[in-house]
Amino acid sequence: MTAEVKVTIAELRKAAHSADDLRDKVTAILATVKNDTESLGEPWGDDSYGAEFAKTYVPNRDELLHSGSDGKPAALPGLVQAFRDMSDLQTKSANYLQAVEDKNAGRFQQRT
Repeated sequence: MTAEVKVTIAELRKAAHSADDLRDKVTAILATVKNDTESLGEPWGDDSYGAEFAKTYVPNRDELLHSGSDGKPAALPGLVQAFRDMSDLQTKSANYLQAVEDKNAGRFQQRT
């Protein structure tokens, strides 16, 4: 026996809106973190303690905020793109399902 799947188009559109909202929030967080970290420069200094700190901090910061030289997307920009893709696919799915629903509804005629 197969499980029944139900999709409510309005709820799918609502989910797409929620993904857009999350994308916008993560984008704002990303902008704040980038601005704050870049405005500080490299305040840890160039002594041995600063150099040791930078060995760990800089690669982790770059992995979080900036795409690497290997082409791998950074974590936060990647999350922004994931929410954008999710919203786009949910919207496309809702549009497709609505078109199918409209086409099917047009096949029925009221009998008088």
